[in-house]
Amino acid sequence: MKNIKLQDIANKAGCSKNTASLILRGATKFSKELAEQVKEIAKNSGYIPNYAARNLASQKSDIIGIYTPTINDPVRAGIINDLIQNIHKANYKPFLGIGTPTNGINQSISWMNTFKHLNVALLVLVAQYEMEPKELTNDVPLLVLGCQPPENKIPHDYIAWDRSEVARIAMDHLIDRGYEYIINGCSANTITGQKFLTELKKSNLSHTHFELSITNQTNDLLKIIDKIQKIKTKRRKAIFFGDTLLAVKFMDMALNAKIKIPKDLAVISYDYFPWADSLKVPLTTICQPIEQMSEKAIDIIKYRLANKNSPFINKVIPHKLIVRKST
Repeated sequence: MKNIKLQDIANKAGCSKNTASLILRGATKFSKELAEQVKEIAKNSGYIPNYAARNLASQKSDIIGIYTPTINDPVRAGIINDLIQNIHKANYKPFLGIGTPTNGINQSISWMNTFKHLNVALLVLVAQYEMEPKELTNDVPLLVLGCQPPENKIPHDYIAWDRSEVARIAMDHLIDRGYEYIINGCSANTITGQKFLTELKKSNLSHTHFELSITNQTNDLLKIIDKIQKIKTKRRKAIFFGDTLLAVKFMDMALNAKIKIPKDLAVISYDYFPWADSLKVPLTTICQPIEQMSEKAIDIIKYRLANKNSPFINKVIPHKLIVRKST
């Protein structure tokens, strides 16, 4: 199949190569008839713009690179979907790179080389932990989204969520509601779970911790229910989960075991994706405001491209407590 070039489209439309290029890039100063003709010819011929060559020739890029090591959870999918739409609205062209868990750092290096070849104006990295791709040159601005706030200063922009904040919000809410016996169902291997255990110890409230396995969660939840039924105390009890779907499953099993929520046991969960709203479950949650992430990202992208030498912007978006009937 012949490789269609911009000059071929211009020849068919009866205009100059420059005119065809401007029309395909969104220029509106030409007649409607000519613009429609050029676009139709390009579409029917399968023309693919050579963005890399165009960017290198002009030394000015309108491509925003987006890279994520994985996209196997709804949080990243939600952020990236909103981000791509907002980048389009801002008249930039998003270019998405997705890594694979099996290839790790090698996949990252390959994608960084691709972004360099495309001469991206800026790279957005969607990752839970702050990281700096060493393969990129220093003149490519970097924005990290969704990371844990770094302990030390880093040489780029970021918008973070402090996952340890979730534990403080959950504890403050339970204490404010008068719960005195707290069960932690959030893994101690996570930032949120570690912080929740710390907050429990500081509170001097009676508490216990369950480390749920990944492979046998149903059995572990049954053990928690059995433990709760054997607790002989008049103190008001509550349980915290680090995952809403797990909390919803637990609530269903607890209700089947005749445990009344919240009378016998309150339930609160970290809702890192708005499952509670989607599932219409009356579960009190601490949520990540995903929509704010992409909106603030676009503001920083525009600012950084206009002010490349300005001080780095570091934002931490607070989580939001949504109180429902489970507490």
